[in-house]
Amino acid sequence: MGQRQILEDILLIDARPEVLRRRKEAEDAADMLGKSYQARLMGLYQLHNINIGKKYKVESVRPIRDDDSFYEEDFIDIPPVTDSWWSTSDSTLSRLLPGLWVLRNPMANRGLIAGLSFTTMLLLSNSVFGIFTGASGERDHTLDLTASIHEMERIYESSPHYDVISLLFIVVFATLLLSTRPHIESPNNEEE
Repeated sequence: MGQRQILEDILLIDARPEVLRRRKEAEDAADMLGKSYQARLMGLYQLHNINIGKKYKVESVRPIRDDDSFYEEDFIDIPPVTDSWWSTSDSTLSRLLPGLWVLRNPMANRGLIAGLSFTTMLLLSNSVFGIFTGASGERDHTLDLTASIHEMERIYESSPHYDVISLLFIVVFATLLLSTRPHIESPNNEEE
């Protein structure tokens, strides 16, 4: 029987004496499986008023059972993603560039969000709809950034027109925009 299955079986036990009898087996399995399982085992110990000791330095989590009923007060209120994104001081970008302390400032993050959103939308609308006036007088021409950089004579094309430089800028600015979101720890880090 695998260590995970052994621990899952022990976590379902309702009798305190049985939990005490299988304590060593449960702790060995939890040690092998990682912090999330250790936290669930600590929750079982607290549920049965079993002395935890100082072996594990994890916050206990109540074990999940099939017969559990969920009440509204059991759930944690999580702020909407847009609120935390707008006011974050711990973005993915600030983690990638730890030497740039200005990225930890929520106002700087807001400026990046606004600037990158505007730039990305401008580049997208230029490529898809065109933002320049053609000979007909309608805004239906796209600025070809590749032709503009190479100083070619014809730098406007009928929209939609996708040139390499515009697509590259769109991808770069959209990626930077997404990197301003709050940093989220991956579940793999919790297991180790």
